[in-house]
Amino acid sequence: MFDSTLKIDYYFKIGGSLMRNNDKRIFELVTFLETLSNNSNIVISTGSLNLPSITKNALNHIVTENSEAKEFNKILLRDCVGNYFSELSPKFQSVDDIQQVKLALKAKKIPILRQSKLISMLAPFDIVDSLTGDSTAAYFAGLLAAKKFIILTDVDGIYKNWKKETPYNELELVRFITTEEVIELGSSCIDSQLAVVLNKFNLDSWIFNGQNIENLYKFFIEEKYLESKFTSISIQDVAKQRNYNLNSVLELIEKQYLEYTIVFNEKNKKNIRFLKKEALDSYYNNFVNWNDLSSFEKNNWENKLSFTLSNLMERIGVLVFSNIINSDIFYGILCDQILEDWLICSSWVFEYRTKTIDAENLLLKRRYAEWLALHSYIYIKAKIPNLSTLKYYESLYGNESQLLTKYYELTEACKI
Repeated sequence: MFDSTLKIDYYFKIGGSLMRNNDKRIFELVTFLETLSNNSNIVISTGSLNLPSITKNALNHIVTENSEAKEFNKILLRDCVGNYFSELSPKFQSVDDIQQVKLALKAKKIPILRQSKLISMLAPFDIVDSLTGDSTAAYFAGLLAAKKFIILTDVDGIYKNWKKETPYNELELVRFITTEEVIELGSSCIDSQLAVVLNKFNLDSWIFNGQNIENLYKFFIEEKYLESKFTSISIQDVAKQRNYNLNSVLELIEKQYLEYTIVFNEKNKKNIRFLKKEALDSYYNNFVNWNDLSSFEKNNWENKLSFTLSNLMERIGVLVFSNIINSDIFYGILCDQILEDWLICSSWVFEYRTKTIDAENLLLKRRYAEWLALHSYIYIKAKIPNLSTLKYYESLYGNESQLLTKYYELTEACKI
């Protein structure tokens, strides 16, 4: 069994499509992986390259009567690509089994897992099902208990209306999707068995364009999740099935939200926690006056706080809805905090939407912030019906009919 004390932060599956006539980007990708491995444990599997037609035809002729042999040849080809990829950096090391993965990580190397030996020994798949490297890589990511399974391919993620003949500019990128929806969606940039494997291991997955190196740095190094392009595939009810690290969740929430420092100028920096207390006192004393003070067009601390809170809520909302932060833990800890923060900034948000052109953009509209507040409201109604401050939150969405309308819009938008 794998040493549970040696945590794998990321298991990357690197598509063979990234290695065709793209030498410059490949070396940039290698540099990115080296940088990420300075503070994270990484394991890599590769896809297979398209063989020249003469070689492919020869192989197919040899194994015409044995479909299982054909499929295993594809796995062997991934091993060959893995050998090639491992030569691109002194930090890479080709490995064939779990023990070698562990030894490579302890030696501060990045193991490139060649899968054929383990697949032969473990026989986890019915090979004639034509599995691609996505599913086999996901299987080993689950077996190694990786925290995150990342697929790097030559597109930005899963497309809702994907067909080979569809022009690229007409494709609709799906940002968040469940494994059940992946199965229903059918053809896309991943194989049909990936969702089944993810369900088996209760494993979430993220799909990125491995040619967009700047985007990878934004997400993994700079933690600019809101500005990154990706598709997140989540397991239904995953929070109830997985043992989340509560400390890491709390650390992320504190860093990205609760203890944020607002900078007014070089000499005037204030912790957002203290400003919110003053803002809430003002709101509860006279919310009409607060809404006027925090107006979109004002230049004061009330306006600065409302803008900052809405932006932080938007960012944390993206993390929750993409399952980077576990929603059960988040709402259990912060549902009342989120609603009070929405009281502070909601007037600014609604005014911003009506007075700016760029507010047509989904993220700039602060929709994730609004959905986060709505979810928190629904959580409180369901879990804490006798909360003494509930009367304040009733003002957020008016009567029950308005709430149901908003809830319907939310479920349609987030597919929850």
